[in-house]
Amino acid sequence: MHWTAATTVFLIPTLVNGPGQCMLIRYLAGTRMSDFGTMVTIHRANGASTTAEDEAVIKRLAKALVFGEQDRVSDYGDFNLRFGGSSGLDGSEGVMIGLTEYWVGDDEGTEGLEAEVLIERDRPPAERFAEELQEKLGPEFKVEAYCGDW
Repeated sequence: MHWTAATTVFLIPTLVNGPGQCMLIRYLAGTRMSDFGTMVTIHRANGASTTAEDEAVIKRLAKALVFGEQDRVSDYGDFNLRFGGSSGLDGSEGVMIGLTEYWVGDDEGTEGLEAEVLIERDRPPAERFAEELQEKLGPEFKVEAYCGDW
């Protein structure tokens, strides 16, 4: 992804970089960042940065998982698919896909449920999505689901 200085940056815990490590996630400037939800990060397994071609393939596969076949309701139909960037601590660049997002105090958007309840409700489909995307991308990539606060 091509980023300018006008981006929102935040850290999330990750296992991709090793236990107790974090990953930088970037959203485009002017985009209102949510308080919690689910996302997946995708990085090359060899530590190299993703290329524009990689990003196009990742987007195409993610959209195919969410939108599925025309005659079938997708298991992932509630996902937002907000694409952004992800930086490993080694400096490699990857892709972030926001799946669900919620704002604290938004009772309509959260159906009046507590953050922990929403995260646990969204965790299984987010983890399945990450597993299916990993299968489609193959061993050249590492796909990791994150469910929680940011």
